[in-house]
Amino acid sequence: MSSQEKRLEAIGAAAAGVLRRGEYHLVRAEDVAAQVPPGGRSAVWLYNEVKSRRVLVSLALHHAFAGFPALGQCDRPRTVAALRSHATLGLLHIARFHLAERTLVTQVGLGIGDIANSEKRAKPGRATRSQPPAWPDGPCGRVAAAAWNGQVVAYAAHLTQVLRGAALTVAPVPPGWAERCAARLSDLAFHAFTGDLDGPAERQAAALAAHWFERDLVPLAGEWLHDLAAAEHMVTLSDGAEPRKRAAAVGMMARTLLTSTPLAERAARAGDLLVDLLSASPKEPAEVRDLLDAASRRGLALLRYGDVAEAEASFRLSAQVDDAPLPEHDKVAYVARARHNLGEALLDAGRPLAAMVEIEHARRDRDGARTEGGRTEGGDDGAVWRRRTLTEQARARACYAAGRVVEGVRLAEEVLNDRRDRLGGLDNANTAAARVTLAEALLAAGHPTEARYHLTEAHRHRVESLPRHGYKTQFDVVKLAEIELELEDPDAALRLLADSCATSEWFEQHVSHRLAADARRVHALALASTGDLTAAELILRDLLASPRRGGEADPVTLTLRRALARVLMSGGEFDGAADLLHDVRRAETHIGDDPAGQAETLLLLARAAHALDEDPCPHADEVAALTASGIDPTHLHILTARHDQAVRLVQAGDLDSAAALVHTLTRRDHLAHDRPALGDGHPLLAKALALTTRLGARADSAKDDQLWEEA
Repeated sequence: MSSQEKRLEAIGAAAAGVLRRGEYHLVRAEDVAAQVPPGGRSAVWLYNEVKSRRVLVSLALHHAFAGFPALGQCDRPRTVAALRSHATLGLLHIARFHLAERTLVTQVGLGIGDIANSEKRAKPGRATRSQPPAWPDGPCGRVAAAAWNGQVVAYAAHLTQVLRGAALTVAPVPPGWAERCAARLSDLAFHAFTGDLDGPAERQAAALAAHWFERDLVPLAGEWLHDLAAAEHMVTLSDGAEPRKRAAAVGMMARTLLTSTPLAERAARAGDLLVDLLSASPKEPAEVRDLLDAASRRGLALLRYGDVAEAEASFRLSAQVDDAPLPEHDKVAYVARARHNLGEALLDAGRPLAAMVEIEHARRDRDGARTEGGRTEGGDDGAVWRRRTLTEQARARACYAAGRVVEGVRLAEEVLNDRRDRLGGLDNANTAAARVTLAEALLAAGHPTEARYHLTEAHRHRVESLPRHGYKTQFDVVKLAEIELELEDPDAALRLLADSCATSEWFEQHVSHRLAADARRVHALALASTGDLTAAELILRDLLASPRRGGEADPVTLTLRRALARVLMSGGEFDGAADLLHDVRRAETHIGDDPAGQAETLLLLARAAHALDEDPCPHADEVAALTASGIDPTHLHILTARHDQAVRLVQAGDLDSAAALVHTLTRRDHLAHDRPALGDGHPLLAKALALTTRLGARADSAKDDQLWEEA
C-alpha cells in the first residue's frame, strides 16, 4: 500500500466518524483534519490530500462500508433465476447498509454533489473542472478518482465479486468487464437507495439487478438468456405436478439448453433428469417416442461436452425399439438415427473406421425406408432430406478422418452444393455447417488456404446466428488456429486463441472439456513454434495429468502425447519423444482403427529414430504400408513422410532415389476431388520445390498454366 493510499484511508476513517455525528453543512474541514492520526492534521493538509468535498465524503462511505458485516458464503448459482437472485442479494446487502448507516449516507448524498469553490470561480469559456489530480491505484485511490467526477464507487469491490460470480453461470467474463459493471451499478445503487431510504429494499435491489441483467449481462451472453429463463420458470411451475407435465416442462428446458445456449454440460444434466422422468412413466407410444427423443438429445449434449462413452450409452438407449409399441417404419427410423449418432460418437472416440460402418448402416436404412407408394417414411420430404444430408455430412467427416481425404473432400462438396441449392445460397446456418465440414476435409487433404477461406466465411455467419461462446463458434476459432499452424504462422494462431474463450476454465466446465483440451493443445503447439518450448510442454503435461483424461487408448490422450512428442523433439529431447511415441504406437496397434493417427505417430517415430542415429526405415515403411488399409497415398502424413525420406536420402548421397520420391510431392495434376495433392501455398509444397531445385530436377507444372498475352 502506497503512502498516499494510507493517508486516504485514514482520512476516510476520520470523515466517517465526523459525518456520523454532525450535519453535513456544519462539518468543517478542520473537524475532520483534527481526527486524522497521529495527533490530527491541518485543514490545508486535508484539502491538499482530497482536493474536494466529493472525495472526502466518498472516502467516508468507503470506510464505513468496508467495516459493515459481510455476507455469508453463497452457493454458486446454476440457473438464470439463481444468478439474478445472487445479484439481488449482493445489492440487498448495500440496501441494508444504507438502513444501518442512514445518517452517514444522507450526509454523503449531500456531499457528492458539492462543487468546490475553485470550480465555482471558473471563468466563462474555460473548463468547468480543474485538471484531475493523480490518485493511487488502490481501493481508496479508485474511490477518490471516481468521486472527483461525481461518481460513488464505494460498493464496486463488493459488487465486482457478486456480478462476476453471477455472470460466470452463463458466460466467460472478459478482463475488466465485472469491474466496469460494478462501478456503474455502485453509483446507481447509491443514488437509488439514498433517494428513497424508506422504500422496499428487496424490490429496489431486484430492480437494480434486472437493470444490470439487461444492460450488461444480456449483451455479454446473448438474447438466449430470456428463452432459458422462461424455460426454467416453466420447470419451477411444474414442481409437484404429475410426471408427464413435469417431463414436458423439463423437456422444453432441455431442448432450449441444447439448441439455443452454449451450456452443454447443463443440457446433459437436464437430459438425465428428463430420461429419468420418462423412464418411470407408462410405455404408451407417445411416451416411448418422447423417451427415445430425450435419450438422443441427451447423447448429443454429452457428445458436445466431451463425455463420449456416456454419449454412446445414451445413443444405444435411443435405439432400443424392439419391444416398443411403434410401427415398423418408425422403428427403422429411430435405429437409423441412433446409428448415425453412434457414428458421430465413434468419430470423436478416434475410431473412424468403426464410425464409417455405423454411418453407412444409417445411410442404407434411411434410403430404404419407403412406403408402398414410394414416399419416404418418417416425416415430410423436408425432414427426410434433412436427415439424409446430415448423414452424408457425417459420412464425409468419417472419410477424411479415416485418411480417405480425396473422397472426403468430394463428399463434403456434394453436401455443400446440395444444401446451397436446397436452402437458397450460402446465407444459412446449415449451409455454414457444411462449409465447416468442407474446410476440415480440405485441411486434412493438404489445402489449408482454401480451408481457411471456407471456414472464415462460415464462421462469419455462425457467429451472428449462434451463441458467441458456444461449441460451434469456438470450434471454428480452434480450427482456424490449427489452419494457421499448418501454414506455419503461429503468431496468427495465438492471436485467434487470445480472442477466444475456448481455452478458458469456464468453457471447459460449461461447454466442452474436450474442445477446451484441443484448443490448449493448439495453443501449446503455437507457443512451441514461436520458441516458447517450456510453456508449451507445461500446458501439454498439465492436460495429460488432468483427471478428465481417459486410459492409454483415449483419443485425446493419444493426440496430446503426439503433440508433446513434437515439442520435445523441437527441444532436442529425442529419447523422451521416442519413448512417448512407442507408448502411443502400442495403444494404436491395440485399437487398429485410426490409420491417419497411426501415420502421424510413425512419421514422428521415423524422425526421432533418425535423430538418434537409428534406422528410420522400418517406421517409414510402415507409413507407406498404411495405404493398404485405405489411407490415401496423397494423404498429408504420407506425403510428409516421403519428403522426410527424400531429405534423408539426400544426406546419404542417393540423389536419384530422392528425386524420384520428391517428384510425387510436386505433381500438379488434379485428383478425383479436382485438386492437386498439395494446395498452392502449402509449406510442404514449398519445401518439396526447394528440394527439387537443390537436386537439379524439374518440378511438374499444371497444364495450360501460362499467362496469355495475345488475343
